[in-house]
Amino acid sequence: MLIAADFDGTLAPIVPAAGEAQALPRAAAALNALAERRDARVAVVSGRALSDLRARIPIPGCWYVGGHGNEISPELEPAPGHGRHGRMRAELAQAAERLRARMPEWPGAKLEAKPYSLAVHFRKVPEFAEPIRQAFSGLAAEGDFRVLLGRKVVELLPASALTKGHAVQRLRSRLGCDLAFYFGDDTTDEDVFALGDAQIIGVKVTHAESALASAAQCWVDAPAAVADALETILRLLQSRGEAGANKKLQYFAIPP
Repeated sequence: MLIAADFDGTLAPIVPAAGEAQALPRAAAALNALAERRDARVAVVSGRALSDLRARIPIPGCWYVGGHGNEISPELEPAPGHGRHGRMRAELAQAAERLRARMPEWPGAKLEAKPYSLAVHFRKVPEFAEPIRQAFSGLAAEGDFRVLLGRKVVELLPASALTKGHAVQRLRSRLGCDLAFYFGDDTTDEDVFALGDAQIIGVKVTHAESALASAAQCWVDAPAAVADALETILRLLQSRGEAGANKKLQYFAIPP
């Protein structure tokens, strides 16, 4: 079984500054315990840079995917299209220079240049949301980019970039998992939820910052409930192990 999760808003509560985010201790402990099991695999899939993600939730035996699917743990073979990544990064560097020139127009917003995307965070200055989104739309129209609208953040990715959906499918196949759970809260997590793969159970962390419909099969209402779910999965796997290898795992989920 693969247990995969987004980081911000899922394993870690949303905070005013992205650099302050920390995983909930119960969630990290449950993932640590799951990663130690022979019948489970654990992954964290995020839009954060891979190095940042590893530092924020270090779990022995965990598989990490950053950049919304474009930065992968070195233990995995290169992702499809890996040879195009140099060109993608060069295009993003040019777009970053244009965005830096405009940042004085939005005091209080923060530009984050990641290896495979550019993000402007405006949680502290929501009044600049629309002009920032317009600036990103302009960059996308002029180049080969797509725009992601997240929780008080706008992100620019190359149109050919991979998605979290690609990453989770790849992990399940690469790690030989019959079933996967994926927990996420934001727009990019819909790329997993919308796969329509019966072997990947999507669990949405609901919040008031988006009224958009979700393709997830199940839902929870806060990162603390994600920790509850991870602990429940752990207990059920432990119970199955105690009862014998032939006992089937039963899981409980709340339908959306």
